[in-house]
Amino acid sequence: MALAIACVLVAAVGPITESKAAAPIFDRPHAFLAQGRSGQYKWRLVTHRSAESNVKHRPCLDLSIAQMPSPLSSTPFFSLCGSVSPFPLASAMATAVGTKDKTLVGVALPLNVRHVLIDLGSAGKRRRSARLLSESKARAAQLDQFRFAFVVVGGAHCVGGLKTFDASGRVVTDSGKQPCV
Repeated sequence: MALAIACVLVAAVGPITESKAAAPIFDRPHAFLAQGRSGQYKWRLVTHRSAESNVKHRPCLDLSIAQMPSPLSSTPFFSLCGSVSPFPLASAMATAVGTKDKTLVGVALPLNVRHVLIDLGSAGKRRRSARLLSESKARAAQLDQFRFAFVVVGGAHCVGGLKTFDASGRVVTDSGKQPCV
């Protein structure tokens, strides 16, 4: 399986159905997955259903990261939509502020995945537990439940590969090493 580059500093794994540099995500049902601060940056990870009809199994990941004090509500989101199975949907968004860059990576995963190993090239590999999108959030976003993971790291990085694991520690998917463009 190959990683496809969705846009500058943004990588995606698997079939992509919709990708936008700035998406009007709040005009459709959505759910907040995670948000926080890292240094001088604040970030947010949101999900919503693809604009296609009848696709509760194709979530969109919306990533936003901005230097404070700019409000996230006015910051462009990067939106990437696709299926989480058989391969995960992964997206990365990096800031472009010289040496103080930050990268936010979000991954949507099938329900059987419990852990993901994210290869960030020169930033190393990060192992994350997969969180379950709650039934209430899935209902609010008009999506089927899925698992997700995220990481925020210093510097501008791309996703150089993903390996996912089930509850027994067995490999579910392995993209292998992918070129960062």
